[in-house]
Amino acid sequence: MDKEELNNCLIKLNEAIDDQFDEKVLKYSNQYLTGSSDLDVHLCKIVSLIKLEKYSLALQAQKLIKEESKELTFLTAYT
Repeated sequence: MDKEELNNCLIKLNEAIDDQFDEKVLKYSNQYLTGSSDLDVHLCKIVSLIKLEKYSLALQAQKLIKEESKELTFLTAYT
């Protein structure tokens, strides 16, 4: 995914968040994360999974990135 495609994906992700379309938030988060790693996008993905009541997937996503970032330590308290 090139830089322009990543930017377009972020625009769509932002619109989906504003409109509270959690399925689309999840879709665009996954698309973006295939081309780049970003902590904020990971958090968007986790929140959308929780809102969609896909708790086991949210836990899996959280565990995958927990080791990469100490900023996610607070999420461990809720798992």
